[in-house]
Amino acid sequence: MSKLETAAEMIKLAQLLGLERHAVGYLATLPPHEIRRLREATVKSMFKQDSAMFSRLAQASRLLPNKLVAFLGEQIFGPLLAARISGQLPPARAVEIAQKMSIPFLAEVAVHLEPETAKHIIAALPPEMVAGVAVELAKRGQFVVMGRFVDFLGDKAIRTAIEAITDNEALLHVGFFMESKKRLDGLVRMLPDARLRKMIAHAQAKPTELWPEALAMMAHVKPDLAGHLGDLTAEQDDSLLAGLAQVAHDQQLWGDILPVIASMSSQAQNKLLQLPILQKTEVMNSILNAADEDRLWASLLPQIKRMSEAQLQTVAGLAVKLPTEAQERIIQAARDANLWDQVFDIISTLPQTQRKIFEEIVARFAKLDHGLVEQLADQARRHGLG
Repeated sequence: MSKLETAAEMIKLAQLLGLERHAVGYLATLPPHEIRRLREATVKSMFKQDSAMFSRLAQASRLLPNKLVAFLGEQIFGPLLAARISGQLPPARAVEIAQKMSIPFLAEVAVHLEPETAKHIIAALPPEMVAGVAVELAKRGQFVVMGRFVDFLGDKAIRTAIEAITDNEALLHVGFFMESKKRLDGLVRMLPDARLRKMIAHAQAKPTELWPEALAMMAHVKPDLAGHLGDLTAEQDDSLLAGLAQVAHDQQLWGDILPVIASMSSQAQNKLLQLPILQKTEVMNSILNAADEDRLWASLLPQIKRMSEAQLQTVAGLAVKLPTEAQERIIQAARDANLWDQVFDIISTLPQTQRKIFEEIVARFAKLDHGLVEQLADQARRHGLG
C-alpha cells in the first residue's frame, strides 16, 4: 500500500470537508482507493442536493445573452452558484460565457466546480485560458483543485499551463494531488530534464514536505521514467540524495521508493547504497520490513550484489531474524525472479549455526520443483556451502 497515495487522498478528503488533515487521521490505515471512494461518494451526495434547482437556472439562462449571463454570474451569483450552474450548460455555451469572465473569478469558480460533472466543458476550454486559471490557482495554493482538473485537459492545454507556471514547487504539489497516476506519467514526460532537475533540487528546500511529493512523482510513473528521475536525483550533490533517503526513512516511505531504486542505473544505485544513512542497521531493518510488507523482495534482492561486505552482513543478520513467513517470501521471490545467487550471498554470510534456517526453506522449495535441485546445488557449491 502506497503511504504517499494514502496521504494525498486524506488531504483531498479533508479539504473537501473543510477540515485539517489530522481530523481524518484515523483513515491512515485504509488503502488509498477506499478513501477515494469515500470522497467520491461525498462529492456525489453534495452535488445531488439542489441539482434540480441549478438545472432550472441553467435553462432560464438560455433566455439571456452570454455577456449578461457572465456579468450576472460574476457580479451577482458568485463563484459557488456559477460553478453549480455551469455544469448544467452545453459545453460550447459554457466556454463562451467563461471567456467573458475574469481569470481571478474563473479561478474561484474552479474551486467550487466538480470536474467530473463539467469534464466536457473543461476539455473545451482554450489552452491560454487554462494556463491563466492555472497560474491564478497556483498563486492561491489551490493545488488539490489543480490536480483534480488535469485528467480532463488535453495535452496542449497541459503543456501551455506547465510553461506558464514557473514555480517548480507548485508543479510538485500538483503532481502529488493528480487523480490519475497514468496521466502523471504523460505530464512528467512533457518536462525537459533541466526543469526536472530544478524541481528535484527544490525538494531539498522543504524536505519533510516536498521530498514525499518528489518521491510520489517518481513512484507513480512508468519504470523507465521512474529510473530516469532517480538517476537525475543521483546526478546531483550527495547531500540531496542523502536528504531523500533520510525522509524516506523518517516517514517510512521505503515501500514507495524501492521500485524506483530498482529502475535506476547501476551507477545511481551504487551511489545510493554508499550513503552513510544506508550503512545504519535501523535503516536497513526498515527497508527489509517494507520489502516484506509490500512484497517488494524482487526489487530489493538485486541490490545485494551492490552492497558492501558490512551492509551484506547487516542484511543477513536482519533477514535471519525475520518471521518464517517473511523468509519464505524471500525464497519465493528468488524463485520467481531467478535471484538465487543473491539469496546464497545472504546465506553464505551467516554463521554456520544460522544457515540452516534458510537452507531448510530453500530445500522445501526445491522439493516442489525438481528442476531447481541441480541449479541450487551448483549455487551452493559456488558459495562454498557444499
